[in-house]
Amino acid sequence: MSEKKIHEFLAGGGEMGERIRNFDWSKTSLGKPEYWPQELKTCVRIMLSSQQPIWIGWGKDLIKLYNDTYIDIVRGKHPVALGQPASVVWKDIWKDINPLLSKAMLKDEGTYVESQLLIMHRSGFPEETYYTFSYTPVLGDDDKPAGIICYNTTDTERIINERSLKTLQQLDSLVQKKTEKEVYIQAAKAVEFNKWDFPFALIYKINNDGDTGELISTAGFKEKHPTLPDSVDVRKPNSNTENFCIAVTENRLVESHNNGHWGDLPKGAWDIAPHHFIHVPIKGASKKFPLAILSIGLNPYRQFDEAYKNFIQLTADQISLGVNNAIAYEEERKRAQVLEELDKAKTLFFSNISHEFRTPITLMLGPLEELLNKPDIHLSAYERQHVEVTHRNALRLLKLVNTLLDFSRIESGRHQANFVPANLSAYTRNLASNFRSVMEKAGLKLMVEEDEINEPVYIDKQMWEKIVFNLLSNAFKYTLKGCVTVKLSRHGQNVLLSVEDTGVGIPAKELPHMFDRFHRIQNTAGRTHEGTGIGLSLVKELVQLHKGEISVESKEGIGSKFIVSIPLGKSHLPYTQIQDTADFADAISNVYIDEAASFLQNKPEESVAEPGSFDTSLTTVLVVDDNADMRQHIQAIISTRYNILTAANGVEALQVIAQHKPDLILSDIMMPVMDGIELLKEVKDNREIAHIPVILITARAGEESRIEGYETGADDYMTKPFSANELLSRIKSQLKIAHTRKEVEQRLKGFLMQAPAAIAILEGSEHTFSLANTRFQQLIGRQSAEMLGYNLRQLFPEFEGQGIYEIFSYVYNSGEPFAANEFFASFIYKGHIRSGYWDFIIYPINNENGSITELMVHVIESTAQVEARKKVEASERQFRILAETLPQLVWMTDAKGNQEYASGRWVEYTGYESSPENWLKTLHPDDYEKMAKTWNHSLNTGNIYKIELRLKNKAGEYRWHYGQGEPVRNDHGEIINWIGNFMDIHEQKVFTEKLETLVEERTVELSDKNTALENSNKELESFNYIASHDLQEPLRKIRTFIHLIEKGGFESEIGRKYFEKINSSAQRMSDLIQSVLTYSRLSKTGEDFTETDLNKILAEVQTDFELLIKEKNATIRSNRLPVIKANALQINQLFSNLISNSLKFSTEKPRINISSKIEKGKQVNNLANPEQSFVHLIFEDNGIGFPEEFKEKIFNLFQRLHGKSEYSGTGIGLSIVKKIVEQHKGYISAESKTGEGAIFNIWLPVE
Repeated sequence: MSEKKIHEFLAGGGEMGERIRNFDWSKTSLGKPEYWPQELKTCVRIMLSSQQPIWIGWGKDLIKLYNDTYIDIVRGKHPVALGQPASVVWKDIWKDINPLLSKAMLKDEGTYVESQLLIMHRSGFPEETYYTFSYTPVLGDDDKPAGIICYNTTDTERIINERSLKTLQQLDSLVQKKTEKEVYIQAAKAVEFNKWDFPFALIYKINNDGDTGELISTAGFKEKHPTLPDSVDVRKPNSNTENFCIAVTENRLVESHNNGHWGDLPKGAWDIAPHHFIHVPIKGASKKFPLAILSIGLNPYRQFDEAYKNFIQLTADQISLGVNNAIAYEEERKRAQVLEELDKAKTLFFSNISHEFRTPITLMLGPLEELLNKPDIHLSAYERQHVEVTHRNALRLLKLVNTLLDFSRIESGRHQANFVPANLSAYTRNLASNFRSVMEKAGLKLMVEEDEINEPVYIDKQMWEKIVFNLLSNAFKYTLKGCVTVKLSRHGQNVLLSVEDTGVGIPAKELPHMFDRFHRIQNTAGRTHEGTGIGLSLVKELVQLHKGEISVESKEGIGSKFIVSIPLGKSHLPYTQIQDTADFADAISNVYIDEAASFLQNKPEESVAEPGSFDTSLTTVLVVDDNADMRQHIQAIISTRYNILTAANGVEALQVIAQHKPDLILSDIMMPVMDGIELLKEVKDNREIAHIPVILITARAGEESRIEGYETGADDYMTKPFSANELLSRIKSQLKIAHTRKEVEQRLKGFLMQAPAAIAILEGSEHTFSLANTRFQQLIGRQSAEMLGYNLRQLFPEFEGQGIYEIFSYVYNSGEPFAANEFFASFIYKGHIRSGYWDFIIYPINNENGSITELMVHVIESTAQVEARKKVEASERQFRILAETLPQLVWMTDAKGNQEYASGRWVEYTGYESSPENWLKTLHPDDYEKMAKTWNHSLNTGNIYKIELRLKNKAGEYRWHYGQGEPVRNDHGEIINWIGNFMDIHEQKVFTEKLETLVEERTVELSDKNTALENSNKELESFNYIASHDLQEPLRKIRTFIHLIEKGGFESEIGRKYFEKINSSAQRMSDLIQSVLTYSRLSKTGEDFTETDLNKILAEVQTDFELLIKEKNATIRSNRLPVIKANALQINQLFSNLISNSLKFSTEKPRINISSKIEKGKQVNNLANPEQSFVHLIFEDNGIGFPEEFKEKIFNLFQRLHGKSEYSGTGIGLSIVKKIVEQHKGYISAESKTGEGAIFNIWLPVE
């Protein structure tokens, strides 16, 4: 077999293909590749062309061959494995695969195994691998297995990943464990599941000091191992615990080697114990030492690479998450226990303190009531008013104390109810009627509706009284008009009490919190904002003691409805707290009624004096408080020194401020509708009234409350109770500060308004103009009234995209001043766009709290200076760019030709500083006279200076330069300067001279070569003709002798076949010679061009193929073809070859259509003359066609698309057709698809 044949079946294959081709196979039992059996060659071809890992074992020793993708399987055994027996290559797994190979080779049975575990030694260590593979026997010539072919699929990574994922899934349950110990035990069970990657594992819990580790759980051990310590002293490491201690103290992963001290350790899924351990910290949040150490025996058949390490770290992280969750749970449990104990202590405190409060309150109420009730004590109206205020507020205090005491009793379980049967309808109606008087006085309607309830209802009457009174008190407090409806009805086995009002309603987001302790709705409208926020929560507790429920329905602005439901009968109540008869009379408390009556005094009274009645010598103070007693108290203290205005809430206060502009505001914080904090914000955010000092008053005591008050922007802050002297002192101090601030502001404003520079002040993050001096108004073309109160974006929307908004925001947010010089900006100035350059500085202004509240901007226009400077700079820059960046030698002289400037290129080129003397040294002596004459002419006439001359460079070489200079004239047309340059043209000059010489020489040379080429072509044509003629002569003799032998007959059939083959080959040789001869004759162009009738040519060709047309049952059709100027013989050859091809390459009845049309060159080809007329001949058949990619190649010489046994031919026919078309200066193309026939397009010039 030839080397070419060997290369064919071993072709390609990448690296292994190359190695197999270069391997010395003669030294193996396979021998040289040219002698390999065809079966092996086929297998090798399949192997090398496959992308799947494949190896072939051949012969009794199964000599190994493999492809590129199999290299990853043999790894370290590559490339030595090539040509080795399989038993040598795979000696480490031979015990596993030999039975399978024997079955294939000895029994001719294929084998297939999936995910087979194989411990391979291929990378310097025993390695756990998994493969799916098959051994397929390959039969030899004797129909017995001569070798095997093995297809492989790697499963190692998939199997390892799957079991890692299962391990992590097992660890997911750790987050459900409540204690550390449970987490560690469950973690050990989870890792024990993966006995391949964790042959064994130990978890040691580390104490908080990091000095001791206690064994808490194990995995892989059936019983306690004698050599493993239950406790590790981290402070005293030994040879066995050294790395463990490092993992604890440094809180990092540490690897250890099994030095044999640990004895017989568990092997897990393997046949040997681990060689290495790993100590992994189980880390805690913000802990110096780990919570535990996870010690793992590593897989002895898996390399401890990044993937293995990351998996172990993920395992440790999962355990760490579980432990931290358990710790957090335990800490939360302890915290809840502490809170519970604190709650009990708080309840006890409230119980004790409430009892302690009652004694002094009783001692206050007694004397007060005695003063009010004894007629012999004559009190003045002023004195009686003060005593009544004191008595009223003492009763409020008693109510609060009683409420706190009720809570403490309920929480401590000491509030024992006494449930007695009651006529609930009559009792509830009686309770509600106590509120009728106060409601009617407030302009409200009270309606009581009740259903007949025949079954007994057991209630604690005192509790029921508090339930009804609290609900009615709430309804009265938050209902300013309309009605309050109390309804008692039966609903199944329950009694429903509903209290419905037409009040302000409750926001939907507040409804879930209505029964929470101390919850209050901020800024809601009502008669007062006073209260503790525990009334409704107390009601809920009392209802629940009746085993009932309470709920609320409400819509903001429409009203609210509270519904209490308690069961009928007594079976649901503790029998020890039930009495069948009441042993005391009903006693109804007046505390709730009196408190409701006091709310009516909070109705805004007309206490604002007319401005005309004010003492103009006194300043005015606005007192804002929802409690009428407090307003009157403050008014009594300060009314002799100040004019007084009053308001019951923030909204009323803003209305008063808008009308009267007080000098100081004294406001409570907790008020209905709008509280003091919101009022303060409204005042300070309004630039017109922001200067008014605000003193906040609150009942909250302590330093934190005071700091909070100042942070809200208050000028001063007072806590209740306060003395009259303190109040007067605070007011006087704030008024004095305000007066001083006002004077300073007025002086500063006067200075700024008269400043010679443009200055403006802008407030807040929106940059609202609060001041613009005269110069600033002139600068932007607006009056002060057009600017003040408007922000920067409102006044100058055209600043968008110019970066100005961003600069102001930067200064306001960062607190850093910003200065800009020659900043370009455009804005609308009196209806027109004004653009220019500006120098400005923006300064931040801080308030007394250090917060930025304002920005001051100082602006100067610099447009004129910038434009003047830019003109000069532009002129200079343009000239410098011309002079210094261009490669030419640039110069400038005055009007008389005296040098003023020369670019740096002069020094670079000449090595001299530019001067008249050095100019003469640089100029070639022979060029001086021409230069002087030309230059003087330009100076005298003002014409452009142009010259070619030679200048010497610093290396002493003269180089040709082209010089040009132009005059620079002033506005009067007078020449003030000459500017010019010299450009190096030496290479062009020399090249031009050489080119002229070369053109002359080349012209002569080409003429000689053309003559020689014409002679050579003629000789070649003669040679082709003679060679073809000489070749045909012996062929004719061969065919003559064959004909004579045929006449004599053949002695055997084999002889006859041989002579037929000789005759056929001789015929093909004759056709080939004839075609070559024809092709060579076509070299003559433009000869014998006559008027040629294409219809006549077609008829002659049809006559020539008459027999073949009949034999093939072919049909040839054509339209009327034109007459063209052409070589008739060549056109006949063209038609003949194309029709012959159509007849030859057909499988059924051939149909040949020939048509023609006239087209312009622009329709033919980009190379054709667009206006030239062409005959477009179209030859179309229904033959076998050819692939589209061969539409250009089929015209190549000797191009064949089919074997000789399929279709005869020389491969020259279409080459001849193309050459004939080209001889006629025409164009040809082909179109086809396999099985769809072919179309040949030919364009021939009409003339």
